[in-house]
Amino acid sequence: MGWFSGARPARAGQVLTATPEPVATQAVVTRKGPVVGLRPAAGAALHFRGIPFAASTAGGNRFLPPQPRAPWGPEPLECFRFGPACHQDPKKSVGGLLGATEDEDLGALGDDSLHVNVVVPAEVADTLLPVLVWVHGGSNSNGSNAQLGQLYPSEAFAKRGVVCVSLNYRLALHGFLHLPQQGVTNLALRDILAALEWVRDEIEAFGGDPNNITVWGQSAGAINLASLLRSPRAVGVFHKAVLMSGGPGQWASVEEYTDTALRDFTAALQKQAPNLRLHPSGEPLLEDLQTLPASDISLAARHIKDSMEAVHGVATLPASFNALPDGDVVPFSPSPLEAIRSGAAQSVPLLIGSNANEMTDFARFIGGALLGQTVGRALMGFAVRHRLFLPPEPALRRVAGRRRRDELPDAEAKAACNRLIQELNGDVEAVVNLLATTEERELAMAQATHTPVYEFELHLTAEESPRCGSGHGVDFALCFQADDPWFSAEQRATACTDFFGTPSLLPEVAVVAEGLRDAIVNFATTGSPGPFCGVDWPLGGELVMGTHPHFEAWPGDGVNPKRRLVREIVEGLA
Repeated sequence: MGWFSGARPARAGQVLTATPEPVATQAVVTRKGPVVGLRPAAGAALHFRGIPFAASTAGGNRFLPPQPRAPWGPEPLECFRFGPACHQDPKKSVGGLLGATEDEDLGALGDDSLHVNVVVPAEVADTLLPVLVWVHGGSNSNGSNAQLGQLYPSEAFAKRGVVCVSLNYRLALHGFLHLPQQGVTNLALRDILAALEWVRDEIEAFGGDPNNITVWGQSAGAINLASLLRSPRAVGVFHKAVLMSGGPGQWASVEEYTDTALRDFTAALQKQAPNLRLHPSGEPLLEDLQTLPASDISLAARHIKDSMEAVHGVATLPASFNALPDGDVVPFSPSPLEAIRSGAAQSVPLLIGSNANEMTDFARFIGGALLGQTVGRALMGFAVRHRLFLPPEPALRRVAGRRRRDELPDAEAKAACNRLIQELNGDVEAVVNLLATTEERELAMAQATHTPVYEFELHLTAEESPRCGSGHGVDFALCFQADDPWFSAEQRATACTDFFGTPSLLPEVAVVAEGLRDAIVNFATTGSPGPFCGVDWPLGGELVMGTHPHFEAWPGDGVNPKRRLVREIVEGLA
């Protein structure tokens, strides 16, 4: 059975097929012109899809910062269909792994992809409403603001009195090929900033409060937002942040990027486009890149190797598409965590968390999608046990700030990891998961000295979530597993089965999903997530989410004992 059988939400070039027929909204006037959206007959929200916040990235705009969109005149722009997704390799999409067709998962790919979707409560409020802006994940290589149909954002948030926005940004080589000698850096982050500036300037017309904007990212989306937390360009464009399964992740320097990824990227582009010329610096020539078909640039990503593993001993999956220090969007110094510790984002409260088995269950989940569930689980379980998948030594090397193999010899890394494994009762998987989430937890501790920070960890058992357990992505999947008027019961059952392994959430898991949505809305509204399913959620510890939630307070300096152990070991490597 396909991901979406029968009617599904319309995309660029498609005819809307939802039944009963939705009705058009009244026009909302923006600075570039009026827009009209849709209200599904059974829905409780107004949907405005594909509102452009920047010009097309075609031709001379390719590899340039987002350019201003021309006004579209007095006639309303019909925002009935999702716009194109940013150019990417569709074979890498998460939806594809789950059995969706490319059309069902991403819809059309195109240059005119810098747009937002806005979902607004249908009932007019007496006051301006809090705004929640979703930044999708996908390894910075795939995804969109409307992936898998109408996943982001769900009506469940609009029903709770929040104006929801989801944005697109350029991906893979389109967004993360940096050409610093030709003035091209951080295009994806610049796209996100442009979208957030649009929200700040336009959201009041949709009933949103421009002075109460919360950004929310998962995985790569959280990593990108963590980079923007300390950016001087982002001051004032958002007021709170929700980060799921992602912390600071960027190149340490231009030199590190040039020595590793740029070589990979250049070789991959020249394999796809043999006539591509080089700039005197060795970078691909911007003039030639702007004339290449966008599809060639997307397909070139298939040829990228992982020189971070070869040169630095840090495995990345896929090859690193990361922000680059450029002295503009991303300062050259200090490092992200040092900047946060010094108060670079001191006015931004955080809600930050991860899943109990980020990497191990994720490995099994992806293995199941690629190889068949039973064989995939067995293979990935073997790989993790024998340190063949994301071994802890490279992760520790990165946590320790050692970027090259010769800066932290393998014997020293193995000895340190063996101590961790011994301290955690021989549980290699626990070490992998602990190290995989260290940077985001260090971010939380750094920010907690300046402003409220609420931490959580989500636990679901194999019985409660047979397909992906507590693996990477289960948190946001719970958030968007709400009844939606665009989908039939059969479609929702198919989606839930493909991700969780059951046609509907178990009742006790559905309670966890409701609690997580409530926490995010409460945080966006007031700056505090409030109690979770009746459990108080103060500062100075971690809320353990699950069917038996509880709060774990941390003693003394407020550091999780396991995290303190990692700190001690890393400091011993200094």
